[in-house]
Amino acid sequence: MKEDYIIILKQCEKRAASFIKKQVMDKESISYGGWLKENELVQPKSTIYGITNLISLYHNDKSKYYKNENVYKRIMIAIQYVKKQQREDGTFDYLNCNFYAAPDTAFCVKRILPVYRLLAKYEEDEKSKKIREELYGIIKKAVHGIVKGGFHTPNHRWAIASVLMACYNIMKEEKLKEVALEYLKEGIDGNEYGEYAERSEGNYNRINNDAMIMLSEETGDESYLDYVERNLNMMLTYFEPDGSIFTNNSTRQDRGKKVYPRYYYFEYLYMAYKRKNEEFGKVARKIMDDVLEKGLRAPDFITLLMLHPELIEYEVNEAKVIDTYNKYYKDSGIIRVRRGQISYSIVQNTSYFLYFQVGALTSYMKIGVPYFDQREFKAQEIEKTDEGYLLKYKAVGWYYKPFKEKPQTNNWWQMDNNKREKIYGPDLNIKVLVKEIEEGIDVNIATAGCDRVPLKIELGFSSGSVIKTDSFICEGAAGKSITVLKENINISNGIDEMEVGPAFATHNFVEGNFGSEEKSKDYFTVYFADSTNFNRTITFKSV
Repeated sequence: MKEDYIIILKQCEKRAASFIKKQVMDKESISYGGWLKENELVQPKSTIYGITNLISLYHNDKSKYYKNENVYKRIMIAIQYVKKQQREDGTFDYLNCNFYAAPDTAFCVKRILPVYRLLAKYEEDEKSKKIREELYGIIKKAVHGIVKGGFHTPNHRWAIASVLMACYNIMKEEKLKEVALEYLKEGIDGNEYGEYAERSEGNYNRINNDAMIMLSEETGDESYLDYVERNLNMMLTYFEPDGSIFTNNSTRQDRGKKVYPRYYYFEYLYMAYKRKNEEFGKVARKIMDDVLEKGLRAPDFITLLMLHPELIEYEVNEAKVIDTYNKYYKDSGIIRVRRGQISYSIVQNTSYFLYFQVGALTSYMKIGVPYFDQREFKAQEIEKTDEGYLLKYKAVGWYYKPFKEKPQTNNWWQMDNNKREKIYGPDLNIKVLVKEIEEGIDVNIATAGCDRVPLKIELGFSSGSVIKTDSFICEGAAGKSITVLKENINISNGIDEMEVGPAFATHNFVEGNFGSEEKSKDYFTVYFADSTNFNRTITFKSV
């Protein structure tokens, strides 16, 4: 991908220029040499990322920073900052939240290792040799902190294991390999269709993939690439019509974020070459095309491409991502369906249970349920039927009864109320059937059981869209809302357009009880409302 390589190189030069501009050069400052990223703390992790880019560009004869004396000076000053920030036990802090942090130290070393290896090509140059020696000292000290430390989240295990295995190959210290194998004996948490435990399509899935690639390279065991291949195949069913990734089933901080798959570029390219998978190559090509079309920053992979020149030479002539699929991932509790410019998602055990998208225009559906201690509909069960997907939910009513014997205290908060007998009932049952139609879906909502319960149907639409019915037009401003009594509503962002309805509202109890989830601050909210029992169908379709 020679053209992509130049794009990535030029973008890396922009990152380097930012680093040089924002590097702390006040010798009296405790942050001297560090990178002051805009609106962020000066800290070792971000500085390490900046250093590695500078080092790669300094050794790249196609870069304007090639053998630049000022760049070399900035590199050495930054390295001294990093060394001063390294704790005595070898760890680094991640000042946002983690201190003496083995996982964050592993991510720092993970970033250093490729450039350390790259520098082996330039050891005849005294300055390059000096940089490599400095990096070795940081790595050697860091791995002992990683060995003694622990972790917080599932992906941390593989970051630590892969880094320790790589460092074992460099230093030949048996303890590094022993601890790596302790982590690996837990078994990789990738299931049969490629999902990792955190279900983080916007971030941690690809972090896990990176670790699997490193483990494959460092151990010579290519079975680790099977996890990457399965995940990348699954990820193809998470690409939305606008090229973004569906993230609303994540268990991590990327949940609900608009993320584009630019950092999957290297993984698709690497696996295309390793597994002779031309379709993956087409996906890499499409990701880069989307980066250019949308004006996004190119992914930060200059060092990896310099280490793998065979990927620079690898070419495909077509940019393509599959745009038709219907997948039910039961372990993850999610259904992903796409038909060209239309997609919809059904998510189990969450109040945001349905998403419908046309191009870049996004909508979601929630059902507010003010029933005893319940507040929101969450699909407890999903069944695939001949008609579509049936979602089932039961809310159980209950009341406490008094203790049969006098309690030991009259302090309510000290009473063991779990030992009280309860009266149960009545129940409220809600079934939602999602059925495909031409250019969209029908969503049938049917309630049974307790009557008179005021439910709200909450529909969220991309902010900035225009909402129109036969009776009004309004701007869909983020955080604002409206209740619609009748008619279909038309939603448009100027390019993409959908129609939803018919609307209904027999009440306006839409704020919900104490404990109800607040309306979205990021979407424009439209409410439909009715009291049980009812049977209504809402249609979502592209226009």
